[in-house]
Amino acid sequence: MEHKLETRTDMEIPVITLIPPDDLRRNKIEIVNNLWMNKVTILYFIAVLLLVVFACVQAIIALPLARPAVSVPITTDHCPSVEVRAGMQIAWVNLDNVDHALILERPAEHGRAVTSGGTHLLRPGDTFSISLNDAGEYTYFCSVNRLVSGTITVKN
Repeated sequence: MEHKLETRTDMEIPVITLIPPDDLRRNKIEIVNNLWMNKVTILYFIAVLLLVVFACVQAIIALPLARPAVSVPITTDHCPSVEVRAGMQIAWVNLDNVDHALILERPAEHGRAVTSGGTHLLRPGDTFSISLNDAGEYTYFCSVNRLVSGTITVKN
């Protein structure tokens, strides 16, 4: 009886590679370390994101609720009277081609005028802003000689 060995070329033979145990342990440790680093990176990203969100919320809460400003144009012969709510910003704009002074006064208890603020010089195009928190009536003058005036009524 004769045995004949046939060789087939159409089949692939799987190759099994044996990895030494030390290399397997090293590979497992690397995989675990990579997974751990990915988790730490994700946790770090979440922590930074939460801090940014917290800081933004705190900044929004800390912002004062500014009331809209009232713009008051002044010229040589015109200082308009205005009515505002307490705390509202009033902005005077010098629309003239000469300098102006802005003086605010409020009557005191005994009828004497008390200076409540203002500016010594308001050049052409300049703006001066103030917020009046106390309700009442204020007089303001647009010139140093106090010939032109207006009234600010502040209501609660």
